[in-house]
Amino acid sequence: MILLMEQVSMEGIAQHLSDSEIAVGIEVKVRHLASADIEDTIVAHPELIKIDGARLTFRVEAFEGDRKIGEG
Repeated sequence: MILLMEQVSMEGIAQHLSDSEIAVGIEVKVRHLASADIEDTIVAHPELIKIDGARLTFRVEAFEGDRKIGEG
């Protein structure tokens, strides 16, 4: 779930990076709210909430159907 949250956050900013640039995470704060089965489809929704120079802060929620299973 955390990998998915990082991936969707980076996908949201990839169009703003040149081919020679990458973004790396430096801190992750995530809460697991519920479990999901291995075959479940998990969807994560990122929101860019703060820009401080080169540092970007995201809020991300992960869902299995309508059920929120993680946030951070």
